[in-house]
Amino acid sequence: MNLTAAQKAIASSIKLLQTQSKNTTQQRILANSLDIKGSIERSQGKSQIALKTWQQAENIYQELENNRAIIKNNINQAQALQDLGYYRRASQNLQSIKTKLINEPDSPPKMAALLSLGNTLRATGNLEKSLLVLQQAFTIAEELNLNEPKNTILLSLGNTLRVLGNTLDESPNIQEINLSTPSCLAANNLNNATIYYLQAANCYQQSVLFPNLSTQTKAQLNLPRPSG
Repeated sequence: MNLTAAQKAIASSIKLLQTQSKNTTQQRILANSLDIKGSIERSQGKSQIALKTWQQAENIYQELENNRAIIKNNINQAQALQDLGYYRRASQNLQSIKTKLINEPDSPPKMAALLSLGNTLRATGNLEKSLLVLQQAFTIAEELNLNEPKNTILLSLGNTLRVLGNTLDESPNIQEINLSTPSCLAANNLNNATIYYLQAANCYQQSVLFPNLSTQTKAQLNLPRPSG
């Protein structure tokens, strides 16, 4: 189904739901449909419209007291705010999300929310916070023995570390990648471009070890190349 067909299907679904009696199930499905509608609108470059759609969904989630759905919805809103250049509002939104997540028990949905939050923080320039949040996501994946998402988190960690290296005015000297440490974040020497790049490379290398071809390819393409 292409985007136009999906958009028509969601619009029809929302129109039908709005004619039905208001109850918990109807409201939950309506909010989910609005979330999908917002995602389609953003993919079409209509971030302002998507933001309003997601705000409508959030109002319903608030009434249903569905905190997990609110967190996911707020991450979507932060991405739309970033698209529109409202970086301060996006950062405030992200900080609110982080506060909400602290009170959530460790679970696969929390891990997924932290991963999405970490990626959005990187996109908005909050690199140190991105690194911290992604580390938390990886810790949850390890504690809950969730092997499949680990490669995606490692890829995101590598991306954040690589951007951190790019922010420093140094010429990285990547001579070798040390895979002997259990974590790609073992080094403590911060504010050093070479260390950031080495850590990024280590994260990418570890990501390649997991059986997900798409993530393996992305990790291999992002690997820093040895200098000289």
